[in-house]
Amino acid sequence: MDEIEVLTQHRPVHPPMTAAERAIAKEHLMTHIDEATATRDDGAPPVVVDVGASPRRNRRTLRRVGLVAAAAAAAAVVLAVGTTGGGPAPLAPLQAEPSAAEQLVAIAEVVEGGSVYPDGPYSVVSHQVMTSEGGGIDDHSSEFDVTLHRIDDNDIVAQCETAEPCFPRIMASNTNDPIPHDGTPAEVRAAVEAQIEGAAGPTPTGQELVWLRLTTISTELGNPALSAGVRAELLRIVAESADLSTEEDVETALGLTGTRFVASTPSGELALTIDPEDGYLLELSEQGTIRAVSFDVDEEGQPVMTETGMAETTTVLSYARPVAADPLPADVQALADDIAAVTPQIEAAFPSGGCAGLTGGNPGGPSTNYGLDVPAGLSALHCWLP
Repeated sequence: MDEIEVLTQHRPVHPPMTAAERAIAKEHLMTHIDEATATRDDGAPPVVVDVGASPRRNRRTLRRVGLVAAAAAAAAVVLAVGTTGGGPAPLAPLQAEPSAAEQLVAIAEVVEGGSVYPDGPYSVVSHQVMTSEGGGIDDHSSEFDVTLHRIDDNDIVAQCETAEPCFPRIMASNTNDPIPHDGTPAEVRAAVEAQIEGAAGPTPTGQELVWLRLTTISTELGNPALSAGVRAELLRIVAESADLSTEEDVETALGLTGTRFVASTPSGELALTIDPEDGYLLELSEQGTIRAVSFDVDEEGQPVMTETGMAETTTVLSYARPVAADPLPADVQALADDIAAVTPQIEAAFPSGGCAGLTGGNPGGPSTNYGLDVPAGLSALHCWLP
């Protein structure tokens, strides 16, 4: 028996590694690599290897891995711990890190898998910042807190937390061609394109079309009445529409933390901060050029919208987690009951479906709110499909 046979026949046989042993071995390897000095003998810059870590938070990425003896020794430790009678355990192949678009599509799948919203009426506290410059209208800025109360699939009541007049972003939902709250993917995409075609001015093309599609979706994503499937489809459209980048562990204005996805176009930038665990939208930021419009009331008391030019705008909407609202605040419930009473009158104006907004403190008074006297500080949005 020669020396090699002695070594091979009398080597100890290790039992298979447990999950705990594998975790300890991995931690040893990561520690040695992180502490190693990435200096090459020839003076060239260190080799950089990105191991394509999971998109989960607190991921660990190997950086500056050179020809380092300490790293090699650490790898030998892992192989030794993993050695069995059949030889060293094979190392898993390195996986390419998913792109930002692929990550957002994966989150859309999570969103579609189950709603993060309570059953029945619920409330979402939000913080809204809006600025507008140019476009033939007075420069404008506003900042306020508003609570969105989802009454049912058709009705939302917004309650401003300030004595100053406020215009919640959700009230900008398109009157015609609304996004179906529980539509199929094809219906959702058709409604988005219909809203773009129905916008004031000529139908845009190229990058302006992409930007208008993103701003249309950003308005709708803040609608708490959307089903999980519709919300997921809107996220998929964002992933397909523009170049995306990501930033992890971003803190919102309300102190919540998530992953920020930024869609960039020459016309502007849309950023969505999302909780990667369940897909909940924590913050929406939109900055770019939009068509400016002015609102007025005609002699018959009907609202009139006029395009005035292009304006530079910034909108930041931050959302807290939704909470069940049973019962609703008394004034909110009263307005919801009033809207239910005039629903046939509201829907008669748009037989093919639409969204109707009611705003408290409106100069037109009840004449512009279907006969309802909406209290200041409250506004409502009623949407329906035939």
